[in-house]
Amino acid sequence: MPQPYSADLRRAALRACARDDGTRRRIARRYGVGESTLYGWLRQEREEGRRRPRPHAGGRPRVIDAEGEAALRELVAADNDATLAEYAAAFATRTGRKVSVPMVCEALKRLRLGRKKRRSGPPSRTGRTWPRSAPPTATRPPRPTPPA
Repeated sequence: MPQPYSADLRRAALRACARDDGTRRRIARRYGVGESTLYGWLRQEREEGRRRPRPHAGGRPRVIDAEGEAALRELVAADNDATLAEYAAAFATRTGRKVSVPMVCEALKRLRLGRKKRRSGPPSRTGRTWPRSAPPTATRPPRPTPPA
């Protein structure tokens, strides 16, 4: 989400409108804001009597809160090679709150809890099944010239 315009910019643009320094379009261009933004600021000043942006509302609370993070830490300590889906299911049975797989992934990142991963495994079955041919830049014998 973008940051709100500064209070100084709002104040200056609203002062210019109060002094009738030009049309709303010119004032908006001078201060580098959209006309609709300027009209919104004027409406807020007229209806609500404020020139500052509203404070941030805070958003939704986390489903995996401090108590849930402690439970997740215990789950990872008990079995650190489980999949995210297994962690989500175990979290739901332990806490009674259903969480999605991406939510578990974000919580693990936030807690900096890594899961065990194999460094290497058996070769894949989609690998090369025949020997590699010569690279295209390999030297080839010169072609014979046709007789004249």
